[in-house]
Formats: sequence, structure tokens, C-alpha cells
Amino acid sequence: MSMSQLLEKALEINSDPLVNELLLAPKTRIPFEVKEAIEKDKHDHAIVISGLQEAPESTPASERQDDLQKKALLI
Repeated sequence: MSMSQLLEKALEINSDPLVNELLLAPKTRIPFEVKEAIEKDKHDHAIVISGLQEAPESTPASERQDDLQKKALLI
């Protein structure tokens, strides 16, 4: 059972409003904290290379990424 499913089940069987509030608090925070952890992990494994000429903003994002990857391989 996922964390979300566990919280839903607890909310279903609970009749105390205070406990409901306590159960709802992490439900709204969990997705944010997971996303935050994923972003931190990506950042921790990122390599920053300064000085590469970037493609114009008008270029589609996928093409800009391909362009930067090709330039990084030449270093």
C-alpha cells in the first residue's frame, strides 16, 4: 500500500476531527518533499560547465539541450 493509500484509509475510518487534521498535514507535504528530494539528487549529480555558448531562447528546449550536450562532449 502506498503512503497516500494508507493516509486515505486512515481518514476513512477516523472520526476525530483533530486526528483528521494531523493526517492531512503530511498528505499535502509528501509530494513536495519527494519532489524536493529528487531535485536535490539531480543537483548533487550535476556537472556545471561555464563558458559554453547557449543556443538562442527561441530554439526549442530539446534542441538547446542537444546543442549543449554536443558542445560538452567536445570539451
